[in-house]
Amino acid sequence: MLRLLCLCAAVFGAVLRGSVDTVEDALVDKANTTLRSPKVFLLFMTLDSMPHQNIWRRWLDRAPPGQYKAYVHCKNSCPSIDQGIFNVIATVPTTYCLDLVTAMNSLVSAALQDPGYHAHDKFVFLSESHLPVKPFSVVYSQLTQNGNSDFCMFPRQEWHSHPPNARGITFLGVKHHQWMVLSRGHALRSSRLQGQVDGYSVRNALLQQNVTVVRGNSTARSPLLDAALAAFAGDQGATNMWASLGTKRWTNGCLDEFWHFNALYGTVANTGNVVTLSGVNGLPEMHLDSNENQGSCRTFVHWTKWGATGPSSDFAKVAAQLEATDEFAFSTMSVDRPGTVVSMSEKSLEVLRDSEFLFVRKVTSAMRYHDNCETVSMALDRVIFKAGSGITPTEPRFNFMGDGPWVDNFNAAVEIETLSTGRLKVTHSAVSAGNAEGSYDCSGRIWLKFANGVATSAEYNEMDKTLIFDNGVVWSKNPACFRGDGLWLDSMGTRVTVSSKPPHRVTVVNLASSDWKGVGSFSERTMDIKFANGVQLSCTVSPDGRRLHWSNGVQWYRV
Repeated sequence: MLRLLCLCAAVFGAVLRGSVDTVEDALVDKANTTLRSPKVFLLFMTLDSMPHQNIWRRWLDRAPPGQYKAYVHCKNSCPSIDQGIFNVIATVPTTYCLDLVTAMNSLVSAALQDPGYHAHDKFVFLSESHLPVKPFSVVYSQLTQNGNSDFCMFPRQEWHSHPPNARGITFLGVKHHQWMVLSRGHALRSSRLQGQVDGYSVRNALLQQNVTVVRGNSTARSPLLDAALAAFAGDQGATNMWASLGTKRWTNGCLDEFWHFNALYGTVANTGNVVTLSGVNGLPEMHLDSNENQGSCRTFVHWTKWGATGPSSDFAKVAAQLEATDEFAFSTMSVDRPGTVVSMSEKSLEVLRDSEFLFVRKVTSAMRYHDNCETVSMALDRVIFKAGSGITPTEPRFNFMGDGPWVDNFNAAVEIETLSTGRLKVTHSAVSAGNAEGSYDCSGRIWLKFANGVATSAEYNEMDKTLIFDNGVVWSKNPACFRGDGLWLDSMGTRVTVSSKPPHRVTVVNLASSDWKGVGSFSERTMDIKFANGVQLSCTVSPDGRRLHWSNGVQWYRV
C-alpha cells in the first residue's frame, strides 16, 4: 500500500501552533507570537454584494467577537457590504473556473494577518449564496476541535488521471469541492505557494510544467500538475491549447477544485487502492477506486451530474429528504452547475439543521419561505440559530391575514383559523362538507381541501376583504354581518334565507310563502323581525352557529 506523506509532516512548529509545512512557512508565521483562543475565519467570494448579509449578521450576533472574523473578496466593487462585520480585501483579477484560486489565497493571506494564532484556527471558504444551517456555537465547536483541514473529495470518476509516465506510473489529480476548510498550517502553505507566482502568471507557469510532462520529456511530478490540467483541459475553454500539443484531453472541473489539495499533498501515484493521509478530517485512508464522496464535507450542495455525488453519500441522503418535504425546490440544475435552492419550508430547514452539514449553497436571494409569514431571516433565526441555546422556538409569528369570520356565497357563516406552521382550517357553520383544511403563504393565497373531497385555492383581496376562489366563488370578510346569515330550514321544513346588510338591516325570505317574508334589524347574534303577516319575533343564533332560537320557542336549523 502506497503511503502518501503529508507535506506538513516534514517540519513542525511549537505544539500549540499546529503543524506548518516547511521552514519557510514557520518563518512566515513567526510574527504571530501571541497565543489566543481558536478563531474561525469566514472567507467569502462574491461578485458585487452579500445578498444574505442580514442573515449572517443575525447568525454572528450570537458569536463571541474573539471567535471569528469575516473577510470578503469582491470581483467588482461592492459598496453595499456592511464593513462593520465584513472586511473587504483588495480585488485581484479572477476568471470563473480558470482562476478563482488567486482570490481565495488572497483571502487566506489577509486572514493570516490577524493578530495571534492557535493550532486550531480554521479558514472557511464560502460564497455569496452560502447560508449557515447550524448555530454558530455548533459550527465553532466542530471546526476548532482539532488542527486538521476539511477536504470534501468527489467520487473517483471525477478525478483527473494523467497518462503513464516513462516508468509506466499513472498519477491522479484528486478533485475536491471548492468550499473547503483549511487548517492554519495548510493556510500558511497555500498563501506561500500562491505568493511565489502572482496573478494570471500562475496559470502560465502551471501550463508550462504540464507541457513538459505531456511531451514525455520528464517524469518529475509537480504538486501543481493536475491543478493546471483542470484549468486548461477539456471543455473549460482551453481545448485549443491541448490540441496544439497534438493531444486531446478532457478533465472534469475547475482550478479551484484541484489546486489546494494537489498543491499541499502532491498528485497521487496510482499504484494501489489506498493511500494514507494525515492532517485531513475523515481521511485516515483515501480509497482510489471509491464511487463515494470521501473526506469531510461541510457544505451541502446538490449536483444532478452523474458521478458528482456518491449514491450513498450524505449529499444524496439529504437531497432526497429535502425533496420529500413540502414546498422545497431546486432550480437551474445542469450537468455543469449544482442546483439553486429557490423554495423552502420549516421541514426543509429542520432537515438541514439535523444533517451532518454546517452550511448550504446555492441559495438564491429571492428564496421563498412557505410555512408562514416570517421572512427567511426570521425563520432561520427561530429554527436554526436559536437551536440548542436554551431559547424555546416559538410558533409562527404571523397568522393568515384573513383569519376570522367570513360569509360564503350562500351567506352562510364560515370561520377561518390559523393552526400553525402555515396550516389553517375552515369551519362551515351550515354543512360539514364545507369544512376544510389547508395551507397559506404570505401573499394571501390559500390552498384548501374540503371534507367533500373538493380541492381548490383562493386569493385574499385585502382592499375588498374578499376571498376569490379559482372557480369564481367569492367569500366576503365582514365582521359586521349577522352571524345567522345563510340558508335555513324552518319548523315546517321550508327553506328560508337570511341575509344582512350592515350596519343593521336584515331580510328573511321564506321560499314557500310570502307571508313569512320579513325585514328587521340585527346585532352580531340576534335579530328582530317583523313579518309580512304582521307577526313580530326575535331570535338568537346558537353558539355553534347551527340553530336559530326564536322567541316563540321555535327553532330553525342550518341547511
